Amino acid sequence: MSCKPTFVAGSALAALLIVAASPVVDAQPPPVAPKKHALLIGVNEYLARLDVPELRYAENDVAGLKAALTARGYSVLDLVGHDAKRETVISYLEQEARVLGPQDSFVLYLAGHGAKANDHVYWLAHDTNLSFLAATGLRLNHLMDYVKDIKAERKIVLLDHCYSGELLDDLNPATSGPTTGPPPAPTTGPTPTTTISAVAVPAAGVPRAGTSGARLSGARNVDPTEALGEIMGSLPGSLVLAASRGSAYEMQQFQHGVFTKVLLDALTTRKADITPADGNLSADELRSFVDSEVKKISKELNLPQTPLEDVRGSLQGWLVATGLPATQAQDVAREIQNIQNVLRTWQQQGRLTTLQRLKCYEVLDRWKDAIDHDVDERTLSDYALLQTIRDVVSNEGGDVARRVRILVDDLANRSGGGQ
Repeated sequence: MSCKPTFVAGSALAALLIVAASPVVDAQPPPVAPKKHALLIGVNEYLARLDVPELRYAENDVAGLKAALTARGYSVLDLVGHDAKRETVISYLEQEARVLGPQDSFVLYLAGHGAKANDHVYWLAHDTNLSFLAATGLRLNHLMDYVKDIKAERKIVLLDHCYSGELLDDLNPATSGPTTGPPPAPTTGPTPTTTISAVAVPAAGVPRAGTSGARLSGARNVDPTEALGEIMGSLPGSLVLAASRGSAYEMQQFQHGVFTKVLLDALTTRKADITPADGNLSADELRSFVDSEVKKISKELNLPQTPLEDVRGSLQGWLVATGLPATQAQDVAREIQNIQNVLRTWQQQGRLTTLQRLKCYEVLDRWKDAIDHDVDERTLSDYALLQTIRDVVSNEGGDVARRVRILVDDLANRSGGGQ
């Protein structure tokens, strides 16, 4: 004889009533992670027969930066060589304006040649014709208008360039004489390079063919500060870093422009990660590192290259890259700094004597020297004492008095008292 449980229907009804009475909660979409986009452009050679020296490493600069930024989580589009045409560059900037929002970040990088005409600065796209510069070149303040249209509140513009000459629009060739500027740089040695570089020409400024009657003067080291201010003045929330106030150089020993070599060091190591040393690269750390390191390399190589920067808005809290890889030497240096801070605190608390702390410092210094110079002259006693120091400092959860006693006893056993 079967028995039909009467509570089943009631339970189902109760469940139905509970569901019906429950408030309907709109499902919230998951938060969207901020996007990080980069547009990298580099040209070594040009479609038209321009009177400019061919570059060797502008396109290699783009390849290096693409790898570095991709590793740091950026979505990177690169335009090099024949792909870096004027119309293509503009179309991709317009695309970025459609897809990026205020929470996102954008990096624009230009490497190639450039020119200055009628007080306007032009970047030379692959298909630029100097006889029709306004129509075929990329006028930088117009280019920055496209960047301004991108809604990302954090934008970085990187210009690896030089101003080694000035393009003048001379509509009356009969009245123009030879230029009074210094002669062009010798053809040997490092090549003056990249974006916004003026075109290298004979000192006399030979008139060019074409309807514009444009003339190239030999005046060099034109200071772009005023032009850069005009370009960036209406671009808030931005950091611009330019390679040089005058000539910028690419070097065979780096296979990169000097400026881009420094950018790569900042993005692929922790050399620029100083304040705070946290494995991240802030916009301010990038700005400071580029300025100091380009000047340092230029001095060492006897190059007249001085970088330029312009900041619009605050750099506070702006991280350009996170999770920078650390070398063994950097890891050791950070651990030593932490150990020294702990030992100093213990001395201030009266737990260690000055002599005991300095003895520990000597062992730490020998450890650092062994890593930095790849020559290890430490004794077995050094190894053993270093292990003790690292153990007692890293055991933060242990009793401090006991940890200090272990260290003091080891110092006494190895140095006849350590007092």
